[in-house]
Amino acid sequence: VIRCGNPECAAQIEERIRHFASRDAANIEGLGEKNIVALRAAGLLPAMYSIFDLTEEKIKDLPRFGELSAKKIVAQVEKAKKLPLAKFVYALG
Repeated sequence: VIRCGNPECAAQIEERIRHFASRDAANIEGLGEKNIVALRAAGLLPAMYSIFDLTEEKIKDLPRFGELSAKKIVAQVEKAKKLPLAKFVYALG
């Protein structure tokens, strides 16, 4: 088994974001693996906490996204801001 010990490793950051957005954690629909990679490539998700900085304006003009999908993702992120403490702690992983 090969493991990366670098917490700044792109794969580790993407995996942390994916876990945070997963159904069992914050349940942010529309923020799957491919969208996370696209948002990271655009520089919008340098770290997990950057999820809460996403806005429709930042997302809608990116490839793979449009106005409707940007609106849905932002709405899901807003919903995630009101997670119960237990779910939030689990989402932090």
